[in-house]
Amino acid sequence: MSNSFNISRFGKYWLYDLKMAWKRYGFGFLFMSIFPIIYYILGAIFIILFSKEHNLSDYHGIEFAGRALAFGIACAVLVLSFPKGVYGLVTDKEKGSAWLMLPASRLEKFITMMLNCLVIAPIIFIALYLASDAILTAFDPQMGDPLAITGQKFSQGVFSTSYGNIQISSFAFLTLVLISLIEYLSIFLTGATYFKKHKVLFTILILLGIQTILSWIIMMIGISNAEPRWLEKINPSTQDFVNLLNWLTNIGLIVILAITGTMIWLRLKKLQH
Repeated sequence: MSNSFNISRFGKYWLYDLKMAWKRYGFGFLFMSIFPIIYYILGAIFIILFSKEHNLSDYHGIEFAGRALAFGIACAVLVLSFPKGVYGLVTDKEKGSAWLMLPASRLEKFITMMLNCLVIAPIIFIALYLASDAILTAFDPQMGDPLAITGQKFSQGVFSTSYGNIQISSFAFLTLVLISLIEYLSIFLTGATYFKKHKVLFTILILLGIQTILSWIIMMIGISNAEPRWLEKINPSTQDFVNLLNWLTNIGLIVILAITGTMIWLRLKKLQH
């Protein structure tokens, strides 16, 4: 068992891999995580340099909708760039060979990769980003409430039924954001370990292909034209609809992680240079 997994060796390798991840991607990760503060400061500098009045009294950054959009863009950039930037080297002949020679088993490297990319990175990113946004709103109250406690404003009306719009709490909304980040990070991590070139582009093309095939299958079996009568049995004013969404979300996360995790493990297990 020690040849496959040794807790002491795993701990040392995990710390090493975290340091290397910071070395490869730390600046970009930090830049995106505190982007609200950077954007606010750049906006203030722009006004001082180019505004005729050079007056910051009327400057209050961007409103909630703009900050929510910026958060979404930052999440997308993280998903597209982090797996490739940190673990894309495994397909490189020289760097990948050096990575394979590191004193850790394939299992330990796999677990470390999954932990760093799918747990540590998204959680720290969301925490730092929302903390940066909260600091700004505390510094300048006219910006409005922080994103961390007003997620329901952005997600209001996402689910529309005959009973009206289903609103999501801030905690549930941020949980959905975290789950979405984990799912897409796992997908692009898979692409980063399989493709030698154009990792992001090829992964996106495959995603589009899968979505096209699924849409075609749904259309062929007639689900798209079927009336969702089963929804009429669910009263959104109760907990039933929320429970259904939780089940669907959890099942989707488990399925995606099972597929991508298996693919990544098989790739690392057979990887040679």
